[in-house]
Amino acid sequence: TSDNGSWQIPCLSSFPLDLKMSYAAALRHVQPQIVLCSWMPMGLDWTALFRRCESVQEYILLGEAFDGSCGRHWETWGFAPMSGASPRIAPYEQDGFSCDELP
Repeated sequence: TSDNGSWQIPCLSSFPLDLKMSYAAALRHVQPQIVLCSWMPMGLDWTALFRRCESVQEYILLGEAFDGSCGRHWETWGFAPMSGASPRIAPYEQDGFSCDELP
């Protein structure tokens, strides 16, 4: 697990790898194959860095998608509001990833 401590929430984790560092530093340090991201803050997109990390083969996002309260509409979820513009390819698809929404 990784938490930079900025919210000052006491950690009750007994997980053997509990890093007091940012997600970016944790990616560099651990070089994971799978990233599990729970409730990415609204207005921030960490997925671009997940996809740029060579070791990451898959990332799983937990939280509200699209019009929800996690990440950024386009950058994180590939969701663009309806407009007259032609459809674009979502950033995750450009980087070779897919989106599978679960109920």
